Amino acid sequence: MPRDRRPIVDPQLPGGRGDGLGRPLVLGPVRLRNRFVSAPMERNYCEIDGSVTSRYVEYLARRARGGAALVFAEAAYVRADGKGRLRQLGVDMDARVPGLARLAAAVRAGGALFGVELNHGGRTAQGAVSGFQPVAPPPSRACPPVVNCRASCRPGRCTSWSKRTRKARAAAARRAWR
Repeated sequence: MPRDRRPIVDPQLPGGRGDGLGRPLVLGPVRLRNRFVSAPMERNYCEIDGSVTSRYVEYLARRARGGAALVFAEAAYVRADGKGRLRQLGVDMDARVPGLARLAAAVRAGGALFGVELNHGGRTAQGAVSGFQPVAPPPSRACPPVVNCRASCRPGRCTSWSKRTRKARAAAARRAWR
């Protein structure tokens, strides 16, 4: 018996019976023009030192011009010892702010809001990429001991690593906000 070949009409898609994803969305003081989000995807279009390139600016700007209401940059490392990929975006120092501003301006010019996924690779960071020994909280049964925690540790947590990483994430968030 032949299958029914009628197109599926999804009421949540623009042009469907409803307007779900095409409707604006208000989240507190933020208003998105629709409900399409370009999620953070690893492109590795940055310089080896983590600086923004024109290629990456154009890549994200195309997503905004294409209709996404919110465009995220890829996972951006907040500390050099948390870098996991060779051409990963960095938000680890103030020198990165002009590049982040270029990304934000290009995305806003396309009509979208800009976001950054803050990241520290922890035990998945690669020393061959960052030049640092990967650091993370002490291993648990779920995570084998592949890293060196150089601080006073207690079961399930490395207080020194956690504090340093928390401070680095806060500083990176302030950089991304500028």
